[in-house]
Amino acid sequence: MPKDNLVSNILNQIGYKLSTEQPNGLTKNILVAINGADANLERKLSNIYSHFSKEYNFILGYSFTASKIFDKGSISQILKPKYVFTEESLFDLNENIKLFDLLICPNITINTLSKVVSGNIDTYISNVIWAALYFNKPVYIDFENCRKFMSHETKNKVMSNQVVEKIKEIITMGAVEIEYPTYNFKNSKNKILVNDIQSKIVLTDKDVDGINKGEELHLPYGSIITPLAKDKIREKNIKIVFDLEAKK
Repeated sequence: MPKDNLVSNILNQIGYKLSTEQPNGLTKNILVAINGADANLERKLSNIYSHFSKEYNFILGYSFTASKIFDKGSISQILKPKYVFTEESLFDLNENIKLFDLLICPNITINTLSKVVSGNIDTYISNVIWAALYFNKPVYIDFENCRKFMSHETKNKVMSNQVVEKIKEIITMGAVEIEYPTYNFKNSKNKILVNDIQSKIVLTDKDVDGINKGEELHLPYGSIITPLAKDKIREKNIKIVFDLEAKK
């Protein structure tokens, strides 16, 4: 069977194809991973569409909960997706990963965040995020719903600190934080954070592989950058900023 037909058959099994041809001629795809939390979701999706629609096709991926509580038709009207995937798509993750060039998580939940940073990836969305980071694909995440559980910030400092540490950890894995309503993707700061920010860290060429071209990278003052990492930083036009306050 020709490869194109094989891929098409797989896609029809794990999702549903909304259009067989893309008249816009675009070849790059964004996967927008939807979790089960509202958090201004439709406004965020409209923002994402206006920012990327001239350069990318969209693919929608729903968690189990999201597929039950959201009107998928309304969301599809906003993003006009090329494909839509749900929890069952986990069974063919390899083909899913090949389809997209960039991943955006506009409403990640603390449950999914915890799964990714702990490596306990047993759902479709957690697997997609893990795989995207693993293969150095650009990953943009909005943490609003993690910081505001059920739309409220907690006064429990222990729980608040747990959320902060999990966010720091996924950023060290390569994710880039975006904040609604600005969603300034090109200027999003990819910060490398460590638990003991007074200690020096070593930035290697493998670390640089996970950083987007033209990004601004913040490092604790006194960090060490290997020669190979410096070469890649120049190649990718990455700006390094040493944070003096990181020593405090």
